[in-house]
Amino acid sequence: MTLCTKEDVKAYMGGDMEGQTKYDSIIDLIVPALTLLFEGHCGRYLEELATTEYFDSDGYRRTLQVKRFPIKSSVAVTIHDDPDRVFDATTFINSGDYSIDHNPGIIRLDTYAYFTKGINSIKVAYTGGYAADTVPADLKLAAIIQAVAMLRRRVSQGKTNKSTRNSNANILQDPIVPEAKKLLERFLLEVSEY
Repeated sequence: MTLCTKEDVKAYMGGDMEGQTKYDSIIDLIVPALTLLFEGHCGRYLEELATTEYFDSDGYRRTLQVKRFPIKSSVAVTIHDDPDRVFDATTFINSGDYSIDHNPGIIRLDTYAYFTKGINSIKVAYTGGYAADTVPADLKLAAIIQAVAMLRRRVSQGKTNKSTRNSNANILQDPIVPEAKKLLERFLLEVSEY
């Protein structure tokens, strides 16, 4: 899954790129790398995938936040709570005993129940993240802006400043440009333990 396409990047760059294929191979390298770059920055996974996560509990934990969200509502979520980590039918938590806030990927036990104390004692299997056709517009725009910036600054890679006859300028070293970083703010994983 990619957050944007080569065509998106070329369209954003405008007329000078229409019909040109000169930079296609470079754009083809940049576009898929954006997902990993953004996932590292956001502290969460963005690509839709069926996955399993394990969580610790101190015996007072009622809430989990998965790292691949939104949680897909059309696919079953299975949760086991087992300090022995056998995860069989006896440790399965009935779907009526918890609620899911799909968009932020939060699972809460209902009533006054708590997860059992243990390390990696909670197993959650689910499908979450964005499919290519569900990438939010602002995330897609961040990817396009970042791809264009990476394409444009490929000639200055490894340099720390640029000098001209009358001036000297520092070259941006942060891998994510400020415009894209601002758009990514709402996709950051807010860490809340328990």
